[in-house]
Amino acid sequence: MTQQRISTSLAPEVVLDQVHGNLEVKGWDEPEVELRYTPDTLEIQEGEDSLRLICTGNLELRVPVGADLQVTTVYGQARLRRLEEPLKIGEVHGSLSLREVAETSIDQVFSELSARDLTAGLKAGRILGNAYVRNIQGDCILEQVDGNLELRNLAGNLSTKAEGNVRVSLSQMPGDHYQIQAAGNLYIDLPEDASVRLQLSCEGKIRIRFPGQAKSLVDESYELVLGDGRAILNARAAGNIYLSSQEPQREDFGEREPDMDADYARISEDIGRQVEVQIAAQMEAMTRQLNDQMERLTADLGRAGMSEAQVERIVEKARRSSERAQERAQEKMRRAQEKMERSQEKIQRKAEYARQREAMHHHPPVPPHPFGSQGSRRSWGFDYSSSPQPQPAPAVDPVSEEERLMILRMLEQKKISVADAEQLLAALESRESTG
Repeated sequence: MTQQRISTSLAPEVVLDQVHGNLEVKGWDEPEVELRYTPDTLEIQEGEDSLRLICTGNLELRVPVGADLQVTTVYGQARLRRLEEPLKIGEVHGSLSLREVAETSIDQVFSELSARDLTAGLKAGRILGNAYVRNIQGDCILEQVDGNLELRNLAGNLSTKAEGNVRVSLSQMPGDHYQIQAAGNLYIDLPEDASVRLQLSCEGKIRIRFPGQAKSLVDESYELVLGDGRAILNARAAGNIYLSSQEPQREDFGEREPDMDADYARISEDIGRQVEVQIAAQMEAMTRQLNDQMERLTADLGRAGMSEAQVERIVEKARRSSERAQERAQEKMRRAQEKMERSQEKIQRKAEYARQREAMHHHPPVPPHPFGSQGSRRSWGFDYSSSPQPQPAPAVDPVSEEERLMILRMLEQKKISVADAEQLLAALESRESTG
């Protein structure tokens, strides 16, 4: 790696037009910019207290914390940390990680977004993967999240739409308006002293677990006022809506939750849909990156003085090679999707088998009467009175159903792998069989 330092003020303008590899930017207190890159991959244009950079490989930067930073396009992953001035980010074709930065606006991220400890607001156009957002000291606007969204702690208003599941956990509610839309299930955790008017609408069930209020509704819409109803929260979901306090009270698990089976099916569908969306997003990003690379190659060869026929032959050869690599990657992703679907089916079968076994434990079969229901007529049925009555099997701890659901949710949120989920479900079954 080549290392270079350029003297600046404590607030220079830094523009990253294109980074073809990964990008890492970290703020520091020095009045200079430090660059690390592979030799012959970086083009630098210096102005009056300004830098404009194009890098065809990976790039690591240290810039003054007060730098005015703009990022146009990153074809790999991007990580930015400890920056005190507003950020403008165009497109990131890999994942994007933000830590301890100021107000940030993003056009598009082709993979996952992780944003934490922002000192001001966050606005993003489209996130093609999952989004994990925590501790935003301002408004949060996520116009389109194609995967799941997990958001914790927000000091302003909220507006978001996601194609997967959404979990919003707020320890305080200083904002005035909260607009949430989910194509899957929606989980909302609010502070116990929240002052908000809730307008809930879904195609599944609405379950409320709040101090002094516990209900399960099948209504398509429901309004609820907490405290003085100062703020407004409008929530819509294609699945279920779960509303609870920030510190949920322990539920009574003495009775099986009636909608757990529906949750199993819903989560399975969510996982399948998210896999399809992410594969489509990755293929779209690969196609776009291929076209961009061909355009750059054509321009570079033209500047090198080659004839049009030579340029065409080289570009066509490069395109065929890239397309073959793209086909291999697409086939690999299809195989991964098929494996995921088979694993989902296996997990569902295990969960359904365990549920049926639990039902048998609670309700042992009763021998049928030869003539149906007993009446006044004499019966030739067998007399079971002399035989010892079968003792029902010890009841399985109903919390295991919650644990199974939790395992599937962890798989859905990519916190564990498919193999881990299978092992955990097998451990639950082993515990039940020895219980």
